[in-house]
Amino acid sequence: MSNWSRTIDILNKEETTRRIPVMVYISIVFVIGTVGNMLVIIVYFGSLRKLKGAHWTFIRAIAVTDALACILIIPYEFYQQTHQLTFYSEWTCKCFRTTSVHIIVTSCLLLVIMSVNRLYQVCWPMKAQLSPRQAYVSVFILEMIAALLALPQAVNSGINLVQLENNITGYDCSFATTSKDKKQATIYSGVLFLGFLVCISALITIYGLIGHILRKRDTFKSKRMSVYRVTRSVVSVTTHESTELGDGTSESENDMGEVNNSTTQYKTTSCKKQGSRKLTKIAFSISLCFVLSYLPSLVVTLTSVISKDQTVTNNWTPAVIPILSRLFLINNIINVWLYYWLDNTFRSKVKKLSSKLLI
Repeated sequence: MSNWSRTIDILNKEETTRRIPVMVYISIVFVIGTVGNMLVIIVYFGSLRKLKGAHWTFIRAIAVTDALACILIIPYEFYQQTHQLTFYSEWTCKCFRTTSVHIIVTSCLLLVIMSVNRLYQVCWPMKAQLSPRQAYVSVFILEMIAALLALPQAVNSGINLVQLENNITGYDCSFATTSKDKKQATIYSGVLFLGFLVCISALITIYGLIGHILRKRDTFKSKRMSVYRVTRSVVSVTTHESTELGDGTSESENDMGEVNNSTTQYKTTSCKKQGSRKLTKIAFSISLCFVLSYLPSLVVTLTSVISKDQTVTNNWTPAVIPILSRLFLINNIINVWLYYWLDNTFRSKVKKLSSKLLI
């Protein structure tokens, strides 16, 4: 028994050594993600808690989801890399893999509903918008849906027995060996992959419509500005002529006043549109990063389930494939940089907070 234990431990250490690049990547993501998401939570739940509206409710929900991903998923991922062949606890395996799916699905659904909310605000800005309370209820419903979709992962996950050299059996946290020819796991992964494609299609369609609407408005605004410049020049000439002739002054002044009022209204509307476009840019950037980071991991997951070969065929495979399958973790650390880059208010608050901490 001791000889068997020593042998499996040695093999596990060799596998762990090959996965050092993966553990370095996970460690970097953990440090940056934990600090960054805590910063987002402190700012948006603290000094910027006055920002109301459904959009900011979804932003806060995404920040909490990203923080949970860094705190819960990444430590499990690190543990799995160091126990690739000695993962004996089936309960721990089921628990953390189910939690991972739950957080992933939650992130996806939050992005879709936030994008739908942006589309509604762009298309019908004068109609009643989603209130913060309704947004909180929506987030709760999405959490329940994500929990239901993650439940099959608890059934399919388990300890997968891996046959090694010298007739040694390794224990890997993956899809349970008892699954019938992996059909259940394959179907479930296929459903998740299909759902992800639906989310991608929805996000592309939504932001395509938003871009089309904004372009039409830009064209209309350009035409309106041209008419405004012509009208202003005509009124100015008329005012000058009326002053020289000594008559028609009051009527020209009224015309000039109407133009000035139009200018003030235009500037006010323009400021509101700039704020709306900033929110749209933030939502679009978050969605784009989500798509780019999650797609490789789902492809690797689906391929690994379909593939019957469980052996390592190349020396670089234990390092490259795990990194590709965990690229989705970038999505949980990138948002803080997007906020810092696109939101001037967030950037100023972060600088003030940093200066206080450094003093």
